Amino acid sequence: MTTKKILVLLACSILLMQANAQTGISKKLISFGWNYPSVNYLLKSLPQMEQYPFDGVCFSLQKDIIHAFDTGIKTDAYFLYDFLPKIEWKQFTDNFIVVWGCGNAGGSWFDDAAWANIENNLKKTSKAVSISRAKGIFFDPEYYLPDPKLNPWKYSAQSYPNKDFAIVAAKVKERGCQFMKAIQYYKPDIKIFCTWLLGLAIEQRKNNSLPNIDQALLPAFIEGMLEAKNKEAVIIDGNETAYWYDKATDFFDARQYLQKNGITLLSTNKDNNYAKVQIAQAVYADGLLAKLPEFEKGYDSITKHQWLYNNILYALASSDEYAWFYTERVALWDGNQDKEVKAILINAKEKLRSGKARITPELLKPNGLRKTNNSIKNNALFIPKNNEVLFNFIDDIPDTIKLYKNSYLLQTITKNTKRQLTIKFAGTVKQSDNLEVVTITGNYFTAPKKSVTIIY
Repeated sequence: MTTKKILVLLACSILLMQANAQTGISKKLISFGWNYPSVNYLLKSLPQMEQYPFDGVCFSLQKDIIHAFDTGIKTDAYFLYDFLPKIEWKQFTDNFIVVWGCGNAGGSWFDDAAWANIENNLKKTSKAVSISRAKGIFFDPEYYLPDPKLNPWKYSAQSYPNKDFAIVAAKVKERGCQFMKAIQYYKPDIKIFCTWLLGLAIEQRKNNSLPNIDQALLPAFIEGMLEAKNKEAVIIDGNETAYWYDKATDFFDARQYLQKNGITLLSTNKDNNYAKVQIAQAVYADGLLAKLPEFEKGYDSITKHQWLYNNILYALASSDEYAWFYTERVALWDGNQDKEVKAILINAKEKLRSGKARITPELLKPNGLRKTNNSIKNNALFIPKNNEVLFNFIDDIPDTIKLYKNSYLLQTITKNTKRQLTIKFAGTVKQSDNLEVVTITGNYFTAPKKSVTIIY
């Protein structure tokens, strides 16, 4: 990266801090995952959940998530109005009710009777947000239902006979206005936190014209939302693309990328509309930690943890207000909690709270992620009897050495100048323990480029 780009990014970070200071907005980390809690779960387990260093959680009313475009009228009992006031939020101050951008009958864009029911349900959802003291809804427009014909965002001549794309898009924009007016009906300052706003459509359009992509009609819907929102309401782009970012510049460049390409998908009042959007960032814990074989990129466990830690900081530092922490198989609320992830979350939040994460130039350096098959000459020999590690640095001499046991940092040695070095572990080490050593050359905030292997 050039010095000029580093300075530009640093300036952007400082401007973001100044803007946040002026508006009083603090950075918040929101949890969403496969183990999202229902209202019943929150009433039973919220104190235990709030031991995690999140600022909020995405939850459902019933265990089944609301489908925004379902056409059957839901009763007041479904929305649990009598139970929502009983949720005693404390640490979790910014919470969102999960809503899927789909329906069992598709989008029903040209069915006025269906949309009268949809609008009714959305107003009830708005009331639930208000009564629960949540900030808004967590809106996921990505299509997951098995029947591709019911994808509300897909356009085809077969699905809309005698209606060209422009006519359908105009109707979808109209429904976007209805959606926004209904969802802010009981809560004028509602926040619509979208996993994707236009980012997925931007990616899909790289290889196809807009009418031929799976999310062809979503931009029109978003445009309707933008035009109908109250001054107090907020629409948030969750930038799910950030799942796989591996350096700080990815996060800081995302704003310009989304702005530049997003406005090309809007038809009217482009700049003014998109200027209303907040930028959030996503952190995909399962992907970065390779919880499934297809996610494995060959990084060792220390680097995976460092990658997760980095991305939490980068996501928060580069967002307007929110970052969201997405999990699938990482255990959070249930009995088998992932203590390592919890420790990483605590460390990252403390780093951000200190203010250093937003002003240090190291935040803007690439991660330098390293793989387990790195070929280096440095080595270390562990002597169990003396509880010592003997280092022999052949190719270079690191200035910082970190010793880990079972993925937890035990010791940090700084300002090292010796080619051969003996370090005594502060704690007892057993043969069954997993020992790892990280060496750093240069003042890298991010994952180092060099490592040494413990040899028994």
